[in-house]
Parts: sequence; C-alpha cells; structure tokens
Amino acid sequence: MNELDTSSEAVFYNALNAAQPGYKTLRKQYARHGSWEKCWRWHGSGKDPEREAAALRGGGIGLVLNGEPGYPPLLAEIPNPPLGIYYKGALAAAGSTPAVAVVGTRKASAAGIDLAREFGSALAAAGCAVVSGMALGIDAAAHAGTLEARGRTIAVLANGLDQPYPSSHGRLAGNIIESGGTMISEYPPGTPPFQKNFLQRNRLISGLAQAVVAIEVPERSGVLATARFAVEQNRDLFVVPGPVSHPNYEGSHRLIRSGAMLAAGPRDVLADLGFDPLPNPRPVIAATPAEESVLGVMRATGRPLAIDEIIEAATLTSSMVNQTLTMLILKDAVREEGGRYALR
Repeated sequence: MNELDTSSEAVFYNALNAAQPGYKTLRKQYARHGSWEKCWRWHGSGKDPEREAAALRGGGIGLVLNGEPGYPPLLAEIPNPPLGIYYKGALAAAGSTPAVAVVGTRKASAAGIDLAREFGSALAAAGCAVVSGMALGIDAAAHAGTLEARGRTIAVLANGLDQPYPSSHGRLAGNIIESGGTMISEYPPGTPPFQKNFLQRNRLISGLAQAVVAIEVPERSGVLATARFAVEQNRDLFVVPGPVSHPNYEGSHRLIRSGAMLAAGPRDVLADLGFDPLPNPRPVIAATPAEESVLGVMRATGRPLAIDEIIEAATLTSSMVNQTLTMLILKDAVREEGGRYALR
C-alpha cells in the first residue's frame, strides 16, 4: 500500500484520528460500530475524509490499518496494537526481514555513540532491519550505523510524519527513506511531539522487533519503559553493561539484575536470533587515548596479559585500565580468558 485508497476504511479512520480523540476513544467506537465508516457517520469529527486523505497523499504519507495487507505482523500480535499506522518510505521494511531495536539515552557518551553505530552496522550486515526512535544520542547513532552498512532502518516517531523530530534530523529522515527504510507513527500529520506520546511510541519500537538492545540507560529513562514493553510483548531484551560508576548505566545494570540478557556485542544478539557468526568483523577504532594505550600494549606483547601487566606497561591507573578494558570488551576488540586479556 503506497497511498490511501479513497474508498477504504482508512479514509474514515484518518478523518476520525485527525481530530485526535485518543486511542481509547477510537477503540471503543470501533468496538461498538464495527467499521470506521460507521464510526465516522455516527460520531463525526469535523474533518472531511476526502480532504484529509488528499492531504496525506500530498505529503507522501501512507496509512495502513490493523488487519489490512501490509500492516506489520509483529505489531498485530502485541497488546494494544495501533489501530492504524502512518508511514513514509518502504513499509515492507517493517515486516519483511528480522528486526532488532536499538535504543538508549539521548545524552550518550562518545563510547555509547560508537557502540550504537557498531550495533547498527553489524546487525544490518547480518540482514536485520534496525528499529529505533530517531532521537538524539543512541537512536540516531543506531540509524546512522545501519545506513553506513547499506541496511534498512525503521524510525518510529511520537509525532506526525509531516515534520521530523527533532528538526535537526531532517537529513537523517531523508536518508532513511532513500535507503529503503521507513518512518512510522500512529499519530496523524500535524501532531506535535507531546511528552505523553513518547511512552506510547515506545511500545511500537519494541513491538516491531524480535529483540531489543539497550545501550546506556540512566536511572530515569524512557528506555526503561521500552524494556518493560519488550518483556510484556515476549521480545528478547539485551542490555549492554558499562562502568558501574557511570550514571548512564545505572538503569542498564538494574535491567540486568532484573533478568535482561547481557550483550557484550552484536554477536550475542545475532547468536540468540539464530544467525551465523559475523565474518571478519571490521576493526574497532579506539575512541580514547586510554584505549589506544591499552591496545598498543597488547599488540606489542602479542600474548594474553594480566591486568597488572597492562597497568604497568600502559602507565595508567588501575581504575582507568579496568574501565578501558570493559569498553574494549564491549566493542568486541578484546576478550577475557581466565583473568587475562587478549586481542580478538
């Protein structure tokens, strides 16, 4: 479905939804009347169905209802599925391939950004679509990594598709569409990014994927809601751990303690989904001088090293070496074997 059929139920649903009565109201109306046309004729909305449909087409926005061909099958099986979804781009990206959601904080560290890009790239290289929310930080990095690997990515918005949010991501939105991906929202054009919409949006991010990967989750983060939705929807939930003292990982470690699976890298997620190991992973470029120092020591010796040996040779503090090794393990650049560390 590339555009609205003006004789379809979607036309009447859109006219009702454009007045923004809310999900619960629309669901009750449909349960009572059994069709969107009857709902519109009974309740009205002050919106002309044909005019609203023409506005959608003019904006390059499609709409598919739950139960119609093209509606993503994974979304149809979640509790409280969207009654309809608006989309730009190739809607098939949201249903034709395995998908993994990658989410995290907007205020991400440089290391977190690198990890999100690496996950996006590796998942795309393995044939997965990557789902995220196009927010600043981890979301944008996951989308970017997917695009770098020429993969397809799905951006789920908490506002109407007539305006990308944040506005600074206009180019990213265009790249997603041009690469064969899609942008999705259950909100009609013109809907601002109200705070309450983000919580409801998060159930779509997890719902569109077989697995969810959380990178850098502070203690008070909307990602915790996405994780809760993932569990309710029977999706696999992976969390990337990090330094125990870093505030961006307080929520991450709480999720791990609650039973989320630990992901040291994309391979863990792909293995759980039944994919073959990634061939020849691309080399990881160290993001910090400390990482360069530790990697330099390990390259020079060419053998597994105890942490004390690394501390002495790298002339770094023990806490800095511990933190650096943790990040290099997460980046899949270093492995630990029996208390010693070696290059992968």
